[in-house]
Amino acid sequence: MSKSIKQDENKPSTSLPKVKTSLASEKLIFSKAKDLQKNESQKLISIHAPKAKKPQTKEEFGQFLAGLIDSDGHITKDGCVNIAFNTNDISVAYYIKSAIGYGKVTREKYSFVVRYSCRPILGLVKIADLIRFKLKHLDKIAQFNSRLVPKLNCDPTIYTDSDISQNHWLAGFIQGDGCLSLIQQLDKRRLIGTVPETRIVVAISQKAERLLTLIKAHFGGCVRHRKAHATYYYISNSFTNAVKFINYLDKFQLMGNKLTQYWIWRKAYLIVQSKQHLTEKGSAKIAQKKANLSKMRANDVENLSDEVKAYRLNAKQKRAPKQKTSANLK
Repeated sequence: MSKSIKQDENKPSTSLPKVKTSLASEKLIFSKAKDLQKNESQKLISIHAPKAKKPQTKEEFGQFLAGLIDSDGHITKDGCVNIAFNTNDISVAYYIKSAIGYGKVTREKYSFVVRYSCRPILGLVKIADLIRFKLKHLDKIAQFNSRLVPKLNCDPTIYTDSDISQNHWLAGFIQGDGCLSLIQQLDKRRLIGTVPETRIVVAISQKAERLLTLIKAHFGGCVRHRKAHATYYYISNSFTNAVKFINYLDKFQLMGNKLTQYWIWRKAYLIVQSKQHLTEKGSAKIAQKKANLSKMRANDVENLSDEVKAYRLNAKQKRAPKQKTSANLK
C-alpha cells in the first residue's frame, strides 16, 4: 500500500531547484558568449603579412598625400607645396614626385632632411585636386585657401568628417610624423622572473592636439602635453590597440623605410600573440627586433663630411646655453 509522505517544512530539501529561463534570457546569454568569442578573435592577426601595395586610385593617393601634408607638409606664401622627409625615406619623396609628375627633390646640406617641392602651376593644380576636402589640419586648410586658391583660381577646401580607419589619410600622417617602436622593461613590482615586460608602441608628435585626439577616438591610446617642447604627443602601447593599427596598416600601407619598420614591428606582435614574449627566448627575439628598428631609424652620421659635422656640432653648442637659460627660469 502506498503512503503519501509529507516533507517536513523545517527540513531542507536535497533536490536542486529548477531554474526557469525565458527565451530572451537565453538569447542574451548566447549574445554575450558570441561577443566574447568575437573580442578574442579580434586580438589575433594573420601570421602572413600582406604584399606591399601603394595607393591604387586617385582617391586613395589623395588621402595619403593629404595625411602627409597635414603631418610634414607646408604651403608657402608664394604658393609652393613642400613636404619634408627623413633621408631614410628619400624613395617616398621620389615616388610623390613621380605620381604628381612635377616638382623636384632636394637634400638639405646640414640636416637629415629631404624635401619635395612643387612650383609648376600644372603640378599645383593636380595637388589641389587631389587633396581638396581631404586635409584635416586647420592650418594646412588655411594655407590652401589663402595661398593656393588665389594663385590657381581654384575651388577652396573645407574640413570634412570621415572615418580615418577606412582610408589612407592616417597612413600618410604616420608616414610623416609617426614612430613605431618596441619597449622592454623589467617590472619592479615582480619579485621573480627576469623576462622584461613588452610594449608595442605607436607614437605621433604634433604642435596641436586636435588631430591626435581624432586618432585616439578611432584607435584608443592617449594624448599628452610635452611642456618642455611645447608640443603634444599621441601614444598607444597596449596590445589591443596594436591589433587595431595592424589591421589598419595591413590594408592602408606605409611606404619606403617606414614600411620595412612596420614589417619588423608587426612580427614583434606575432611573438606577443603566441605568448612567446613571456619566455626568455621570445623576449630575446623581440629585443633583436627592437635593435633592428633602431638601426632602421638611425641617420648615417659617420658618412657626413667634416664640414657638415663641424656645422652640426657648432649648432648644438649654440643651442646648449638656451636650454640652460630656460631651465634656470623654471
